[in-house]
Amino acid sequence: MSRQVHFELFLKKGPKASWELLDIYYDRDLAIKKAKALLKDSPKFSARVTKEAYNDETGEFTTATTFQDGAEKFEKTEKIKNKAELPCFKPDDLYTVHARSTIRRILKNLLDRWCVTTSEIIHSAALLEKLELTGTELQHAIQKYAIAYAGEKNQPVQELVRHLTELVQQAMIQVYKDEQNNVFPKVTPKNIADVAAKLAEKGNAEYLLSGGITHYISSAKSWEDKTKRLLDLLAALPNEGVAADVGLPAIDQFISEILTGKAGLADLLGPQEDLGASLLILADLFLGRLKDSTGKLPTGLMKLNEHFAKDQLPACRSAIAHRVITELEGQKRLRPSSLEAEVELARKLANTMVLGQGPLMNGEDLLNAFVARSKRLLSQDVVGPHLDQHESPIEKIHSLLALEDNIVGTENKRTLAGYILPIVQSHKCEAHLLKAKSPSLKRLSALADMQQQILKAGFQDTSKKEIAESIDRLAVILEENTGLFNSIDSKPMSLLEKTITYLRLCTNHVVTEGDCAKAAKRRIIRNMRQKEFKDTLAQAPGSELIQNRVGELKSLLADVDLNLTDDEKAA
Repeated sequence: MSRQVHFELFLKKGPKASWELLDIYYDRDLAIKKAKALLKDSPKFSARVTKEAYNDETGEFTTATTFQDGAEKFEKTEKIKNKAELPCFKPDDLYTVHARSTIRRILKNLLDRWCVTTSEIIHSAALLEKLELTGTELQHAIQKYAIAYAGEKNQPVQELVRHLTELVQQAMIQVYKDEQNNVFPKVTPKNIADVAAKLAEKGNAEYLLSGGITHYISSAKSWEDKTKRLLDLLAALPNEGVAADVGLPAIDQFISEILTGKAGLADLLGPQEDLGASLLILADLFLGRLKDSTGKLPTGLMKLNEHFAKDQLPACRSAIAHRVITELEGQKRLRPSSLEAEVELARKLANTMVLGQGPLMNGEDLLNAFVARSKRLLSQDVVGPHLDQHESPIEKIHSLLALEDNIVGTENKRTLAGYILPIVQSHKCEAHLLKAKSPSLKRLSALADMQQQILKAGFQDTSKKEIAESIDRLAVILEENTGLFNSIDSKPMSLLEKTITYLRLCTNHVVTEGDCAKAAKRRIIRNMRQKEFKDTLAQAPGSELIQNRVGELKSLLADVDLNLTDDEKAA
């Protein structure tokens, strides 16, 4: 008697969500470690690890929970029904789009290794026989699906394994018989239109044509070669009519399966600078507007683009959109060489992909993907090295502000603000401002510009207020230590000129909003109350120069709010 033991990791993303099988491990500690790591990153989720022991002689599983934790309270599992609710009822059900997607997910590594699509393996006797000869590969695939389905639907695993095994065996026998009896037609670019038209009269036209297509591409050794052959078939089909009704969906399915996998897509794209460059190509391809300005893009890619431009091959286009979204949600950097370049690239990608929102790509899924990407870009292990490239605190702040416009999501904006505030409030930032050799007026103006950027940014109001006030505090310290305002007061010029100077500081955003601006306004009010100031205004009718200054004074006063409270005036 042989017992095979593995550990299943399940994740539940909310009270209304179902348990989702994430992965299978053969090491208990590794499975539990992964579960705890997931909960640390997503504390609102729940995780569970179960030990699954399969008995070869009885064909039954014994299940035991080895770990469970999370925000949700675990309730006792309801008693499992004696009879499973079946996901498939007949062999034909294994050929549906949903079933093919499941097969692809479960046999992903094997299919990539063999360089074959799901449609090929379910229409080829040679590939099915090869799958059987692997020994446990097929058995493990059935078990994996049964475990996941049973966990979600609360069904008995052994009953599902038995049923699915019988169903798969029946489907395989049917393919063996059909191949032996030469049921699948010989398909080439020269005859595919005629073959598809003739098959249109039969109830299993797609199955038969797919079998013929499988044999036509079986000798291709790479994903790009397979795609080229499929595109040759596609080019030979009419755009409408019975042949198109049968042929186009069949070929669309084959190519979409190639595009779904990373290996097939990478082969089709050819060498690229980085993941970001690949996604930009895919985004333009999805819209059917890809341009080969360098002449280096693969021919197959450009042929696909022609069909996408005609709004053909919906399954393929959907696969492209899915791949872009999947990569955005993934961990791999789009442009590892530069955070600024990566954020800018993500923005460009977003502006491109948003044009394709519709039935083939859900806008909410796209938004969520970019939110996830923004979150990863703001992780400490990415932002830390990025900030280390800049020497001064001011440079660090500006580098973070340069990211803000391209960061998506309220929580991500809050995270970015959380990086900026400690730098602004640090003693290092204050010391840098006070020791800088540039003129004090220039330093003060730089602070005011920075504050305006903060106030115009997409941060939450509380974050804006806290950072803006901290920048204003720096401005006050800078002004007091450099004696900027006192130097204006000590200059040999009239109170009218001094008042205009202060007004210019306010209107030109040289002083920061808050206490620094209020200090300038107090000096304006003080000057305007002086007898000397009033005497100068009285001389305006007899002096063109004073008239011009008074005109400027009135214009500036119209733009500056001098309504200070009594406490602010007395400060």
